[in-house]
Amino acid sequence: MDKVIRIALVGQPNVGKSLLINTLCGANMKVGNFAGVTVEKSEAQMTYKNYVLKIIDLPGTYTLNGYSQEEKITRDFIESKDYDLIVNVADSTNLERNLLLSTQLMENKSKMILALNMSDEAKKEGITIQSETLEMLLGIPCLLVSANTKENLHALLDCIIEVFKSPYKENKRYFRNS
Repeated sequence: MDKVIRIALVGQPNVGKSLLINTLCGANMKVGNFAGVTVEKSEAQMTYKNYVLKIIDLPGTYTLNGYSQEEKITRDFIESKDYDLIVNVADSTNLERNLLLSTQLMENKSKMILALNMSDEAKKEGITIQSETLEMLLGIPCLLVSANTKENLHALLDCIIEVFKSPYKENKRYFRNS
């Protein structure tokens, strides 16, 4: 019998979450470059290496501290812990802005992967992301992926299984006094 892995897919608006889930699962969720494409959580699933991956696409949000409908849905689901791990999708072309949400998700103390989506676009713009260094600094797996070109999607799926099977390990949060 296949084991089930419940994955919370979290990211800011327009980072490619819906395209990623559509590409992985062959789903047909709405994809668009405007606010509020996913206003409710939606779910798709796929089978990979004897695992059923149930991916919950949460509404795009800039923060877990806000009060919009999207932010409340995402925050409430993350706080419910009704999932096995978080895949935080970030836009590789605008990583600094995306990492605020990543650090808030890390405070939740859940298993987590940072999927650096749009890595193909970042390369075109001359942006180099040292994912191994970022992984070392954050203490969570960080993978360069592209939902558009399908780059490293098998590596992401393998990482999901590996993180699922491994015990939770504390991530690294650094605070600096100003």
